[in-house]
Amino acid sequence: MSSTALLIGEPLRVRAAHRVVVCTGGEPTVEPDATAALEQLKGRAYTHVLVDLAALGEAPLPTLRALAALRPGEPLLLLAAPSPPPPAVLVALLAEPWFTHLAAMESPWFMEELGATLRKLQGASPFGPACVLPWGAVVHSVPVVRSEDKATALHAIAAFLSRLGIGGRVLHRVQDVADEMLMNAIYDAPVGPDGRPRHASASRTTPVAYAPGEEAVFSFGSDGRTLALSIQDPFGALTLDTVRRYLARGLHRGEDQIESKAGGAGLGLYLEWESLGSFTVHVEPGRRTEMLGLLDIRGSFRELAAAPKSLFLWNQRPTR
Repeated sequence: MSSTALLIGEPLRVRAAHRVVVCTGGEPTVEPDATAALEQLKGRAYTHVLVDLAALGEAPLPTLRALAALRPGEPLLLLAAPSPPPPAVLVALLAEPWFTHLAAMESPWFMEELGATLRKLQGASPFGPACVLPWGAVVHSVPVVRSEDKATALHAIAAFLSRLGIGGRVLHRVQDVADEMLMNAIYDAPVGPDGRPRHASASRTTPVAYAPGEEAVFSFGSDGRTLALSIQDPFGALTLDTVRRYLARGLHRGEDQIESKAGGAGLGLYLEWESLGSFTVHVEPGRRTEMLGLLDIRGSFRELAAAPKSLFLWNQRPTR
């Protein structure tokens, strides 16, 4: 499918993005000046708009709001280096309903991830680790029918990493992320026919089970460089507003971080974002939710902890 893309930023900084647009069948136009880009958008309907935050200065929000106003209902693909941007900027972005995509240009998988994003926007399958891993990478899946299955899933990912020769703090980081994903799917995701949470008041040590046909699926795979972790549940009850609120709360690092509820502290989403190099939340309301994380497993734990961060928030309407 042919497309047109407006890239706002200095040509050298957006060169990698320029190449991705070309290689996904698009026709890119590069505009270093944000004011000129706004005028171009008024006169031409671009399929995609990609914005290097550095091109907008220290206060990017006014220009971003103006760009978003010219493209109601269409995403702006924000590019950043370094990424994430300063906490105050990211908190402000999370408060904007149009903010859905932030790609770290210094990420080792920037081009692959941007290509996957453009393909999703053009109608490619949006779910699962396979959409971000290279062709041929094997994806392993573990069904989660009851809370006891969490141990099976954690054992499976630990065994896989052991085969890759990965242990120590990197292994612990991966297991922490996987544990949080699984706990969310087991205790927070399930809702009843009325849309109300089934286990909202349950302790996270209470055994629970899915109803028949409603199991979650934990998946993982790697190409030896990137590790992808995914959890899908069949409820689609999580909202992107909730994701934004929890991420902003964690970034504030204030007294409002912790929620007083039996089901958890409400910081799981933020802890996943903080632990990953890329975090995607994809919701098909009423049908399924996926959380997908990427980590660079080539180096040390210190390198892993200091990795650039991307964030993608997708809200897909159910298809018939």
